[in-house]
Amino acid sequence: AEHPAFTEEELFKLLRFMDPSGDGELNLVEVRSAFANINTKTKVEEMEGDIGEVLHRCEQAMKGRRLKDFFIEIDVEDRGIVSSAALKEGLERLLQPSANLRATMAKKEKTMVQLRRAYNEILTKAVKAAAQIRELEANGVAEVMRRLDSHIKNHGKKIVDLFHDIDVSGDGRLDGNEVADMLERLSQPSLEARAARKKKELKIAQRRHEEETKRIQFNEMMERMARAEKSGAAAVLSKLEFFMRRWQMRCIDLFRLVDADGGGTVDADELAAAIQCTQLNASPEQVHTLVDYLDTGGDGQVDHTELESAIRYYRRYRWEKAMAVRYSKNGKLPLYLKYQHFEEIFVPSDPIHRRLTAVDI
Repeated sequence: AEHPAFTEEELFKLLRFMDPSGDGELNLVEVRSAFANINTKTKVEEMEGDIGEVLHRCEQAMKGRRLKDFFIEIDVEDRGIVSSAALKEGLERLLQPSANLRATMAKKEKTMVQLRRAYNEILTKAVKAAAQIRELEANGVAEVMRRLDSHIKNHGKKIVDLFHDIDVSGDGRLDGNEVADMLERLSQPSLEARAARKKKELKIAQRRHEEETKRIQFNEMMERMARAEKSGAAAVLSKLEFFMRRWQMRCIDLFRLVDADGGGTVDADELAAAIQCTQLNASPEQVHTLVDYLDTGGDGQVDHTELESAIRYYRRYRWEKAMAVRYSKNGKLPLYLKYQHFEEIFVPSDPIHRRLTAVDI
């Protein structure tokens, strides 16, 4: 394959490398030496590697100026040569910022000094204010000031109006008694606040009544089911409830099935006949026991509401027992069994307004 021709620049570099004497002529010794040292850097190449970066920085520092102009500038004596000290001084001047930049930097520094001074003043005032607030909180003045501020905002007044309200004597000065009387008036709730408090108290009382009613109903249900288990009626109830779930029946459907004559009530015989038809395997004694348990009226008859109430109680009782077993395994009890009222769980730390704080919760 043919090799590409050498360019003039390549031939020039090759000649400069092979002719270290610089006489423009080559001999056999120089050619052999050049091929022997082909992988060795020349002194010029080593120097370029050492100071190439420095020269590049000098070129950047001149910022587009011609090298001739820079040389004339540092050649103060106009001798055509410069000393190393003059070169160093000239390069240092090149690295100095321009007049506009120095003015901008000075202005920025002045602004920063002003900002630092203002910041220190604000910080000093903030520290003093924090110390004063701690002192006011410690001696109780802060609470008084908050009450007065709240009074001003709630009534749309100005400070001068508040002053006249406190200055009962009208002498333009406030004494301790006048301030004490004003604070006592401020501590009294307004009509709107009293109405709102009464409404809240009624709501709390109603909620407590509902909770107490639920508690009574719960205790009644647990007592009834305890009697049902003790008498054996719970076993028959369990079979009836299973039958209803299996055939997806309502209580009224079950009652209609039991009420053979359609009289609206059932006795032990009707209930025993229905249980026998459903093949629930309940003895006559168990049926009579169930009728005695269901018959809350004491007339020997069971109506639809009594049966429905018994089924509902049984289902609730079964669920409560399952939950009790579950929580007993975890070492916990449901809140409705452990506490009777909401206030027993969350106790407010504010004795006056009875408001819950984040710490209380």
